[in-house]
Amino acid sequence: MFLYLYLIFVTQYRFQIIVTIVLTVYCYYCSTASNRKKTIRLMAISFAIIVFVISGGLDYVLNMFSLNGTEGGSTQARLLTIDHYVRVIKEKDAILGVGFLSTYTSKAFEILRRSDIDRFWLEDLGILGGIFTFGILSLLLYGKLFFDSMKRTFASHRIRKIEGGDDCLKKCVVVYMILSCILLNIFDAQRMWCMPFYLSVIYFVQNSLKTQKQ
Repeated sequence: MFLYLYLIFVTQYRFQIIVTIVLTVYCYYCSTASNRKKTIRLMAISFAIIVFVISGGLDYVLNMFSLNGTEGGSTQARLLTIDHYVRVIKEKDAILGVGFLSTYTSKAFEILRRSDIDRFWLEDLGILGGIFTFGILSLLLYGKLFFDSMKRTFASHRIRKIEGGDDCLKKCVVVYMILSCILLNIFDAQRMWCMPFYLSVIYFVQNSLKTQKQ
């Protein structure tokens, strides 16, 4: 409950709230090993989704991200920011990206500057912001992280399925890390501190499986 209150009243990131709700539903479904309970929960989730769509919930969510919706200004600002940095990359042939930009540096400030009172925020672009920052190195940075995390997750899933266990927490952490990164870059200054938590969960579960096998 505290997590939802924090997301709704403090961070107020729409996409992060949606991802958290999806993962909560998934945790509710996979937190039991009983096939009978899973079937009942799946039926309950399906019914809730149908009610949500019929009552106009899906239209409301899509409207939040529409250019003509209630948050159209936010979406438009992100599209303008993407266009700006694509143009900067092309003009400077910045194959390694624009790097870490700071308003305290005059050259960097000129790249960031949108107007006298505003700037183009890389932090609002999620993984695209990381690509603009690191260039082609982002393929290694994000690709290695996501691929390795998914590989370890599915490997442990097969082992635990045989042993009758469950790794729901680990799967949710990996999925949250990847999905949230679409619009919330996990390597920016605000969210980089989460990386040790993600990696500790992934590698702890992997190492515990190796210990069990021995």
